[in-house]
Amino acid sequence: MTALSDLLASYRQIAQTQREKGTYFEKLILCYLKAEPKYRDLYQDAWMYEDWAHRQGQTGQDSGIDLVAEVRGTGEFHAIQCKLYAEDYKLQKGDIDSFL
Repeated sequence: MTALSDLLASYRQIAQTQREKGTYFEKLILCYLKAEPKYRDLYQDAWMYEDWAHRQGQTGQDSGIDLVAEVRGTGEFHAIQCKLYAEDYKLQKGDIDSFL
């Protein structure tokens, strides 16, 4: 197993609910966006959706958006949805097209 697959397996094992498992994964992706040079250069900052919404004076109620990232130098925001599929799930072409 790789370090990533070990980490994801631990999320699946310790999470009490699907929501908790999703939150662990979302926080992992948030850290990735802030640490990976490609995304660190692209994004000025990134937040969990609820945190970003509260900063905007909104409720942060679940709207299908998991993370929000601000594009460096433009003030543009990207809404990001995270999906932690089952370990044995294989992405299909239709799955990928629905994200684009």
